[in-house]
Amino acid sequence: MKEQPAPPSSAYVLIADQYHLLVYNRDLQERRIFPHPVLQYFLGARVREGLPPPVASFSTLPEAEAWFKSQVSPPPQAVISIAGELYLTVDHSNIGHRSIYPFSLAVQEETPDAS
Repeated sequence: MKEQPAPPSSAYVLIADQYHLLVYNRDLQERRIFPHPVLQYFLGARVREGLPPPVASFSTLPEAEAWFKSQVSPPPQAVISIAGELYLTVDHSNIGHRSIYPFSLAVQEETPDAS
């Protein structure tokens, strides 16, 4: 980020399969990166909408990772099962990266409780 003379004022970046918010304050010339729960809210929305049946089932995460890596043209997203737990596979084709996210990370409420 420091290499960029004029980075965007804000952007989501994927670091170690977790989303972060990059913020650049032009007036102060400050750059910051913060963890952001956008993925947890996205997974929660998918759960609330209802998940399709898993396209594949595996006993272990390494088995699922090997299967996902072997896919020549994976769908952008798919639901799989690992040891009875549901996961979302995501092909981040724009950056040449594939991720497997557990639905257990999902935020269960649509908006934070105001009470």
